Amino acid sequence: MLPNILSVAEEYQLTIEPKSLNRREVLCKCPFCLADTNRKGKYYLSLNVQDQVFKCWYCKESGGVFRFMAKLSG
Repeated sequence: MLPNILSVAEEYQLTIEPKSLNRREVLCKCPFCLADTNRKGKYYLSLNVQDQVFKCWYCKESGGVFRFMAKLSG
């Protein structure tokens, strides 16, 4: 069974858009490009909790939950 991508994001303390929490696509601040770091209301990283995949709509970083964990842990 795959790890939950949202749990991984919470473990690494990513900033999550609260309004998106109960949706299929959860939005977060992107820890890879940091393009949305100082932009209030902008969340470029999308976590698909159903398919366990991620994509940044700014830097185009994407992949599955294991790639997400590897990128976050360095």
